[in-house]
Amino acid sequence: MVTVTGELDATNTDVLLDYALSKVVLCQRMVLDLTDIDFFGCAGYSMLKTLEYRCILADVVLTLLPGPPVRRVLTVCEYAARHGL
Repeated sequence: MVTVTGELDATNTDVLLDYALSKVVLCQRMVLDLTDIDFFGCAGYSMLKTLEYRCILADVVLTLLPGPPVRRVLTVCEYAARHGL
């Protein structure tokens, strides 16, 4: 399990992505706990999509535990993607 707290934005998503990807090669399942995130910027969404893709390539099941800020961004981005916005 990878647990993240505080803010996740363009200043630190690369650090989280590098850390998470270093763990992907060691497991068959990854849980990313973002329940204690206070702020989740759109760079966080991009990081999640990259991590999701890399997990698929590595045959690793990714489980996301989103808190309210993460859930808001995911809702908006998934709506936009579904409707071609």
